[in-house]
Amino acid sequence: MRLRPASTVGAKEIRAAFRELGIAPGMKLIVHSAFSAVGKVEGGPETFCRQLMKTLGAKGTLLMPAFTFPLYEGKDFGKPFDYLGTPSCCGILTETFRNMPGVLRSADPCHSFSAWGAGAADFVRNHHKVPTVSEFSPLGLLEAADGWCLTVSAASAVTFMHVVESSFGAPCLGVRTEEFPAILPGGRKVKLRTWGWRERTCPDCPADRTAEIFELMRKAEALREVPLGSAMLSFFRLADYRKAYETLLRRIGCRGRKARPRVCAATVRSDWDAKRNRLKKTDAFTGEVI
Repeated sequence: MRLRPASTVGAKEIRAAFRELGIAPGMKLIVHSAFSAVGKVEGGPETFCRQLMKTLGAKGTLLMPAFTFPLYEGKDFGKPFDYLGTPSCCGILTETFRNMPGVLRSADPCHSFSAWGAGAADFVRNHHKVPTVSEFSPLGLLEAADGWCLTVSAASAVTFMHVVESSFGAPCLGVRTEEFPAILPGGRKVKLRTWGWRERTCPDCPADRTAEIFELMRKAEALREVPLGSAMLSFFRLADYRKAYETLLRRIGCRGRKARPRVCAATVRSDWDAKRNRLKKTDAFTGEVI
């Protein structure tokens, strides 16, 4: 029998951590990760993904970010978002997951998500037709489905915070105010819309106060924490994160702030009717991808 080093995490340890956290069959959750923090994992990130899929079972749903920041604000700004080929910039776990059989991707040119499991297509199929971080986005739909979040030493990477900001009325996030070139399956070239990131973050913005958010959930007994290797796994309901985050947003009076979305070469007039919560007439692609 082949023995692994004592410092190596295997499938058994991963499953035990999931059980201790309370991850159960049928749950719907998103994972944010700094996977290297775990240390050596037998079978690498694919082992982690497969054990999580096995734990969730056939009725569960798993989402991970597949963001493409280099195209949005980095060295490749303005280059086409290739729906099939552009990799996730959110780490090895998310890119491994994106390429696994049965995994689907949304078509937002900055904040796409990968999804697997029961109803996966329903979470991602319309993302390019709605505001990037809204009740209609994959994360908004996940919250409505009593969704959970699992972080792997990545407490500050909870993208759901922006869904909360959006619904709270934060003035610093653009609603479909940037447009980028994209390549769809089959090679079709289109234009896709995404959000406009804030030009600056307020000095006391809760987005930079992760420790306070998690402490509020901890005090409410809404946070479960379990070590795995050298990493810390944190598990919580999105609804409980919303309560904690909105508490801080109310304290700072977020709606009255002067921070606004950035203006850049990709900036366009929003094509979203905020009063009716639907698209206006638009030149952006809103057809079917999945």
